[in-house]
Amino acid sequence: MPNNWYKIWNRRQVHGIEQPTLLSLLVANGYDTQFSGVQESAWMAYVQHIADKLNITPKDSLLEVGCGAGTFLYPFYQQGNPVAGIDYSANLVKIALAAMPQA
Repeated sequence: MPNNWYKIWNRRQVHGIEQPTLLSLLVANGYDTQFSGVQESAWMAYVQHIADKLNITPKDSLLEVGCGAGTFLYPFYQQGNPVAGIDYSANLVKIALAAMPQA
């Protein structure tokens, strides 16, 4: 059986963006479709909710398995948290590294 998900996720790209934004990361991760559309404000509220539940502070390091384009890690990276992630899709990892070059 062919691995279609591998092909699908490795086609995801952000074209023409030198420095990806949270919105472009949401799009790269597929959160822009009719069935999974997520607004930036809702995403940030979700990230803040998780941070509060886990008592994440700016000094905490985060590792995300299945990070995609780094959409979850990006707000933490912006506030100075050390972040790292791994993903199945090499293209999504490239996008994450473009957004968070010091990660």
